[in-house]
Amino acid sequence: MPTSLLRVLLRNPLGKDPCPSLEAIVGGFERIRKHRAHIIKKIRQESAVKKYELYCFTKLFHDRCENLLIAKKVGDRLAIFHDDLFAKSCELPTKKEIEDQVSQVITADLIESAIASEAVPASASPKLEIWQGMTLSEAIEMHSKGLTPLT
Repeated sequence: MPTSLLRVLLRNPLGKDPCPSLEAIVGGFERIRKHRAHIIKKIRQESAVKKYELYCFTKLFHDRCENLLIAKKVGDRLAIFHDDLFAKSCELPTKKEIEDQVSQVITADLIESAIASEAVPASASPKLEIWQGMTLSEAIEMHSKGLTPLT
């Protein structure tokens, strides 16, 4: 979810791509996780789906985050590279897990990790830096209303 939240912060709040409220983003995150196992089963069975990749933005070493490939379908074969992360990605998150994610403070390290893992482009840094010191939830709530810390 942090990747989704950071990507929403990169959008123009008055542009063509929506800047939904935190509630809408969290609701979508919960629905995706709730139905992912069923969707993956269909992807695995459907021969028309030739390519699929599932990534997980996760902490690896020294609290650095990485966008890690956990499953990939090429042709008719679905390979799962990290069973534990794959299983977790198909579970409904707890309220505490959601709260922990949305309460992350936007820091230079979080921005650098997102850029290093290619979760967001390097050009995103200035747009994200204005939100430093705020939690992801605070930033999203302001941004979804067209506000910035500078307004």
